[in-house]
Amino acid sequence: MSSYICKQTIQLDHISNINDLLKLKILDPCVGSGSFLLATLELLVEKYKTITNSERIALSDVKAIIKNCLYGVDIDPTALEVLKMTLSLKIVMSNFILPEPFSKILSAIDNNFKYGNTIVQEDALMLASEEFEQFPTKFEELFPIIFKEGGFDYVVTNPPYVEPKHFKRKWPLTHRYLKNKYNLSDKVDISMFFVLRINDLLKSDGKYGLVIQKRFFNTEYGRKVRNYLTTQGVLHTIHDFESNYLFKDKTTYIACLFGGSSKTSKKLELSQIRYAKHEGKLNSTRTNLNEVIMTETRSALIESSLFINRNWSYESLTFTHFLEQKLLHSPDLVVLDDIERLNIGVGPQVLDSRFYFLHDVVKMSDGTIQAFNRRNEKVIIEQDLVRPVLRNDFPEEYNVVRETKDYLIFPYNEDGTLISLLDIQKSFPNGYDYLSYMNQHSTTEKVDNEDEFYRYTRETKLNSFQRPKIFIPMTIKNVKASFIEKNMFGDNSNMNSILDKYDDIIFLKAMCIVFNSKLFNDLAIILSGEASNGYRKLNKQFLKLVPVPILSTDSQNILVNFYEEISKLRNYISNSSGAKQTAYKNKLLAIINKANSKVKSLYNFSDAEIQSIEQLSERK
Repeated sequence: MSSYICKQTIQLDHISNINDLLKLKILDPCVGSGSFLLATLELLVEKYKTITNSERIALSDVKAIIKNCLYGVDIDPTALEVLKMTLSLKIVMSNFILPEPFSKILSAIDNNFKYGNTIVQEDALMLASEEFEQFPTKFEELFPIIFKEGGFDYVVTNPPYVEPKHFKRKWPLTHRYLKNKYNLSDKVDISMFFVLRINDLLKSDGKYGLVIQKRFFNTEYGRKVRNYLTTQGVLHTIHDFESNYLFKDKTTYIACLFGGSSKTSKKLELSQIRYAKHEGKLNSTRTNLNEVIMTETRSALIESSLFINRNWSYESLTFTHFLEQKLLHSPDLVVLDDIERLNIGVGPQVLDSRFYFLHDVVKMSDGTIQAFNRRNEKVIIEQDLVRPVLRNDFPEEYNVVRETKDYLIFPYNEDGTLISLLDIQKSFPNGYDYLSYMNQHSTTEKVDNEDEFYRYTRETKLNSFQRPKIFIPMTIKNVKASFIEKNMFGDNSNMNSILDKYDDIIFLKAMCIVFNSKLFNDLAIILSGEASNGYRKLNKQFLKLVPVPILSTDSQNILVNFYEEISKLRNYISNSSGAKQTAYKNKLLAIINKANSKVKSLYNFSDAEIQSIEQLSERK
């Protein structure tokens, strides 16, 4: 991957003499063990051979390339030592003329690789105890001559990915500094700071290439970085890799970004971004790794303006222009987010799911339940202190036929207010004992008030238990929407919970038919995000962008009739077997086909448009 990025980024065709070659300044600002600089060295050595028309070059020439062209910075001093050792070994093991003693090679290449912090700069004044580890750094002091001439010609790198919660917990003051310095949200991962920093390190005509975790393509916290890359004209090309095993023994979702300094980039309204997909799959022995990396299966030039305030994927961005035009000229079509009466949310955000979620629940005659928590510990607790939960891993379409055996502990009143610890002790003694046990054994961070240690992490819509709602799993292969009239929560943050402002059961049942339709499914797949093993992400930031028809009263009534008939047949199927069950399944299929046809007519897409949508959906 490092070789691929370096070849794509570092342009040497215009270099015709050694003097110009040795003027190039190439930086990896989070250099680690140096894979990008090693790949760069190979490129420059090959170019040196071409210019001099030589099959081999002298060790002194290789050292000149390293000394003049290659630079690295890292906050890990051990990584820097490994880098210098690796470069030295590379030199010794290669077929260069006149090798020198190993120690002499190491000392000669030492000065270009600096200990420093690329993203924590010299203006970080309030780090207190964290300053020693963070080492605020001024790049102009690390490389004064280079920055007098404007900066580096090329930056190639793989920014580290650290989840926000881990970084914030370990380095709270540094996290606050970075958030304010780069004007990003609380939840952002640290790779985003590197993305924003790169432009400062480049010459006015400098170029960069990087491989990065592409989670920020589809997250709310990544929106500001996505918009920066687009509106500043610094992003020229995206290479999006479908395989998530390109790095051995790691599951990753990666993309390569290529671009240049904002000082000379074209204006937004004149620019396009090239988006390429690499959809090859690695074989079990990884022998086709290079082919997977190099082979583009699809590519398109997309107007930069279409990237702004949108999630990024090849399918959704190539689909966006069509969708915008369709919404503009179809008054009866809107994206889900524009239906003001609907609210897309999540289930209760419990304190520690290992203790709060219960499975294999059995109701007892004495008003208690027996169950197991996610630590597989047996739990006996009062029924009135738990609520049923619809899980995301066994979703059902239309209505829920299976009896749920999954519950969560719910130490709240129906209006969503917390039950006091004293009242729990009085009214739910088993629950009090269990919550006290949890308090001793859970390592999850709790609220500051010790008397409310059992309070949920996020208290959103806790009063919605008795309200009608539609559930759609956030991880899907196909959309499955379940309407529940009352008394159900969704599975933590794994299930979309759709509420209607007016609690209109007729409207929600009609929308449930839309959500389960073939056409809505295809649209949702196109606009969804990537997950592993053939699944797609359909949490709120994706779901809210899916277009739906505006339903008239007559259309609602027609769709509700479909819903009632489908629900009835699903119940019949659940309670029958053999030939009788088969007959009901055939009836169900016929009704679903009619419902799909009705929904398709409400969307009012042409046959050609539907064919295009189906093709895009199948390629996801």
